[in-house]
Amino acid sequence: MRIMDLTTVRGRSMAGANLSSATLSGFDLRGTDLSGADLRDADLSLIRSGMTPAWTALVVGAALVVSVALGLVIGASTRYLRAMYESADVRLRFVALFVSASLLVFVVAGVWRGLRFATRDVLPVTAALAIAAGLIAIVTGTGTGAGALTAVMFLVVAAVIVVLAVLVRAVGGAGGRVLFSLVAIAGGLAGGAAGGGLFAALVAISAMLMARRDHAPLLARTTAAVASRHGTSFRNANLAGANLNGAKLIACDFRGADLHGARLDRAHAMLCWFDKEAS
Repeated sequence: MRIMDLTTVRGRSMAGANLSSATLSGFDLRGTDLSGADLRDADLSLIRSGMTPAWTALVVGAALVVSVALGLVIGASTRYLRAMYESADVRLRFVALFVSASLLVFVVAGVWRGLRFATRDVLPVTAALAIAAGLIAIVTGTGTGAGALTAVMFLVVAAVIVVLAVLVRAVGGAGGRVLFSLVAIAGGLAGGAAGGGLFAALVAISAMLMARRDHAPLLARTTAAVASRHGTSFRNANLAGANLNGAKLIACDFRGADLHGARLDRAHAMLCWFDKEAS
């Protein structure tokens, strides 16, 4: 079986269709719904999949807005830290230095080992150090622990901002490298304009690098879920024995799909949603 009219394939619903042994080699299947379709032994080599143009625009647009908003928050937070450091109160200056150093370690660890490592292994240690310093101050009578509490709250909020910045840039990357760069640069420029200076630029660049290299399960599944919502759906499809050699599998939903015996030589998969046990 061969489908001759390409315009009847892209962005259309072919849910539940019987396409066993069909030849779709090289077809543009962006936004096509093939959920529940019978694609046993079908030739899907060199196909192009991905999101619909409307969904791409919406996803990237939302990521851009959130990235700019986070940049402004980072800029405002940096100004606050700078004000603490310039304060005459030595304790506030110490808190500002501690928070700045901790955040630097956090972003470096995130770029080096990934966001999951930074949030799971680095952030708790720095928070514990701040709490310990606060308890020592209270016990020795040299302070009330307010500075330590401020440091912990600042660290947690800053970590959340970095995590969201990475997520937003990863989602923005669903539209391609150019749009990914646009989302990342916009956030950095917004942070700089809001007074973040070099620190805002550091966070923006670090978030961009983490979004490109991080393989944390939650991040990967979240971005795949967003991208594949209006991407190419193979959900619950029967792809047993299908030829997917050289296919560009971008923003595809493969949950519940039968991929036994499917050939995937030289296939490129990105932002695809698989069953948890298969991912």
